[in-house]
Amino acid sequence: MTRWLTAALALVLTASGCGYELSDDVDWELDFFDLLHSHDLHTPYVPGATVTFWADAYGGAPEDIDTWRFESSDASVARVASSEGDRASIEMRSPGTATIRLLRGDEIIASAAIEVGTPAEAELMWHGDLLLRRSEEEARVEDARVLVGETGAFLVRFRDADGRLLSGNGALGVEAAPEAGASTERTFLVERRDWLMLTPTSVGEHEVSLSAGGLPVDMFLLTGVGAGSVASVVIEGQSEAGRKNGDALVLVAHAEDEEGRPIFGIDYAWDVGGDSVAGSGDVLRYTFDERSPAMVGATFGEARGETMIRTSGPLRVDDSANVGCSASGIESVGSSVPLTLLALVLSWRRRGRLG
Repeated sequence: MTRWLTAALALVLTASGCGYELSDDVDWELDFFDLLHSHDLHTPYVPGATVTFWADAYGGAPEDIDTWRFESSDASVARVASSEGDRASIEMRSPGTATIRLLRGDEIIASAAIEVGTPAEAELMWHGDLLLRRSEEEARVEDARVLVGETGAFLVRFRDADGRLLSGNGALGVEAAPEAGASTERTFLVERRDWLMLTPTSVGEHEVSLSAGGLPVDMFLLTGVGAGSVASVVIEGQSEAGRKNGDALVLVAHAEDEEGRPIFGIDYAWDVGGDSVAGSGDVLRYTFDERSPAMVGATFGEARGETMIRTSGPLRVDDSANVGCSASGIESVGSSVPLTLLALVLSWRRRGRLG
């Protein structure tokens, strides 16, 4: 259901003075604010995920919300871990179908059929490309090549045999030899995601196996690359077309070998207009200023990349391996939202569900 159709339905239900529907906290758009407009269920879900379900009530806040409770028709597929008023935490346990019901006493006031899918494929997307707002296809990594001793961060998503995206997070598991330096991280709060962190300790190929909810899904090769393989540096940035002075933008650098294959996890020395920028990393955050063109450089060893931007500062070097956690998960997708504003927005979202 599109956002506009959902909004139209909400208006109709509000006008009629009644109506309840179920939604979840899944948000696949890395944009923060679309989270506020989602009133959908994102079935099918991935085994091992824990998803928060909400009851959206239109036409006024009910007075008996404390008596509401959620239940599942099949706890072996989807188990209600906790239920409090208009929300429930639901564990996606194994592939299958179930019906999630919202009850007031013995009365069912809302229900929805959901599916827990069977994961057949894992997708890896480099965080640097996501910071540039690249499409999923552009960000997808088939050949994970990471500088030895450094860390590459990759968003992981699961699909079933039909290519359907399986929703939810907290399901990712990884097994690999110690030389792969493979681990998982989980960002939460606004942009909830599962990340694969790769820090190879030796040159060469290393097998990495991924699972979801304990179910084996996929295997891929991580290649640890030595510094001597870096042949060039490429700097890419968000388009400045149509930008206003003061807009926050991002540049991301990556290295390539002699065959043009990308190498991730490298920290670069940055300079703007000939002046060094403090810090090292593969991300440069800057403020757009159409009046101030400047040449930007990123250097690693003898390799250097350059591009022209328009900025008068401030400048900040960051690292795509910093995916964040808690409130800093917002920072990991290129936003900068003060915590006080975030608290107000989430409070508004909570009240708005029952208003």
